[in-house]
Amino acid sequence: MAKKSNTGSDRSREHADSASTSSRANPIPETLQTIRGYPDRLKIFRIPASSYWWVRATFGERRIKRSTKEGDKSRAIAYAKQFYEELLRNNHSVPLKTSRSFSRVAHSLQEERRQKAVSGERSRRFEVDLRRQLECRIEPFFKQYALADINYQILSRFVAEMRKDGVAPNTIKSHLVSLRQILKHAIKLELLDKMPIFPTVSVRDNPRPWFSEDEYNRLKDVSKAIVNEGKFAWKSEQISIEAHHFITFMVNTFLRPSDWYGLKRKHVAVQKRDGDESILIVRPPTSKTVKTPIVSMPAAVGVYDDLVKFQDEKRRRAIDEQSARLKNQREDERGSNKKSNGKASDEVLLQPYDDDAYVFFPHIESRPYAQRIMGEFFDEILRRSNLKETLEGESRTIYSLRHTAIAFRLLKGENVDLLFLARNCRTSVTMLDRFYCRHLNALMAPEKIVGIKQKSKTTKAKRNG
Repeated sequence: MAKKSNTGSDRSREHADSASTSSRANPIPETLQTIRGYPDRLKIFRIPASSYWWVRATFGERRIKRSTKEGDKSRAIAYAKQFYEELLRNNHSVPLKTSRSFSRVAHSLQEERRQKAVSGERSRRFEVDLRRQLECRIEPFFKQYALADINYQILSRFVAEMRKDGVAPNTIKSHLVSLRQILKHAIKLELLDKMPIFPTVSVRDNPRPWFSEDEYNRLKDVSKAIVNEGKFAWKSEQISIEAHHFITFMVNTFLRPSDWYGLKRKHVAVQKRDGDESILIVRPPTSKTVKTPIVSMPAAVGVYDDLVKFQDEKRRRAIDEQSARLKNQREDERGSNKKSNGKASDEVLLQPYDDDAYVFFPHIESRPYAQRIMGEFFDEILRRSNLKETLEGESRTIYSLRHTAIAFRLLKGENVDLLFLARNCRTSVTMLDRFYCRHLNALMAPEKIVGIKQKSKTTKAKRNG
C-alpha cells in the first residue's frame, strides 16, 4: 500500500512540475499588448521563463510565437513589426486585406500594372519602371515600415538617402510619384486611412539640345564623308550609308530613340496622297507612352526606300557569297574523296529580308547590341562634325534628332497645329513647350511674330529686273 502511495505522489509531483513549466512559458497577462498600426493578431508580451520580450501572431487556428531576443521594449516592437511583415510576405494564403505590409501592397500594385501591360491597356514600360524602382531603392528602404508608420519624416529620410547617393532630382521625383501611387493603392484597399504629406523636390527642366539647320546640314555632310572613307568600325560592324539614313530618317519621323531599334518593316507603310507627296505611317511596336501611329514628313519616304534598297542589295550579295562558298566546299570534299564533315550542310542558309526584318541593322538579332552600335556610329559622326557639345557645354545624343525634328516643324511649318504635332509625337503641348521648344526664340523666325512672308523667287526677279 505504501508503495502505491509513493507512486501516486510521484505522479502528482510530475504533473505539478509540468504545470509549473507550462505556466512559466505563458504570457504574463498584464504585459500582453498590441502594436499601433497593426491588427490585434500581433502582440508582444513577457513570460516568467525569459528576460526577453516575445512576439506572437495568430492566423485562424495557427499561432506563431518567437523570442525577440530584446529586453528593450522599443527594439522588441521593431523586431515584432519585421517578424510580422516576413510572415505576411512568406504566407500568401493570408488575405491582403488583413495585411499592413508595404511590400505586399507594392507588389499588388505591380501585379495590377502587369495585367494592364499584358492586356495592352498600357505599355510594358508602365510595369517595368515600377519593378525596377521597387527592387533598387523603394522596397529595401520601406519594407521595415508598416503602412500606417510612413509619414513625412520617413519620406524625407528616403529622399535624403537618395540625395546622399547622388541621385538626380528628376529620378528622386519619379520615385516619390511611385511611392504616392503605392500608398494610394493602399487607401483603395482600405489598408490606409489617408495619404501622408510628401516632401517637395525642386526639379529644373533640362531640355536636350538640338541642331540648327546649318548644324544639321553639317551633320549629314560629315556622315556621308565618314561612310565614303569606310574606315570607321565598332567591333566587327563597319559603318555604312545606313548610319547616314538613320539621321535623316529620325529627323523626318519624330521617333524617340527607344522606338527605332525594335521597328520592323511591317510597322512602316507608305501612304500615297492625291495631289500631294506621299508620307510614311509608322507604328512602333513599343512606346514610352501611347501606341498611336506617327505621320512622317514626305522626305522620309525617299530615305526609307533608299535604306531598304541598300539592305536588300547587301543581303543578296551575302546570299550569293554564301552559296558560292558552300558550293566550292562541297566540290572540294568530292574531289578529295573525303567524307563531309557536316559544316556545309549544317550552316544556316541566309534568306532575303521580308516584312519581319528590322528597319535598321536587320542582320543583327540582338537589338540592345544594334542600339549600342548605332550609338557608337552617331557619336563618331558628332565628334567629326565638332557637334558633340553645344557652345553652352550641353552634350548632344541621338535624342537631339527628335528635338531637331520638332523644332524644324515649328520654325519651318506653316500653320502648324501644336495639339496635332504633340499627338503625332506621342507627347503633350505642355511637354513640347517645357522640353522641345525651350531653345527656340523669336529671332529664329521673326516672320511668325510680325507676319513677314518670304518673297518668292519670281517677285525677287521682277524687282531685280
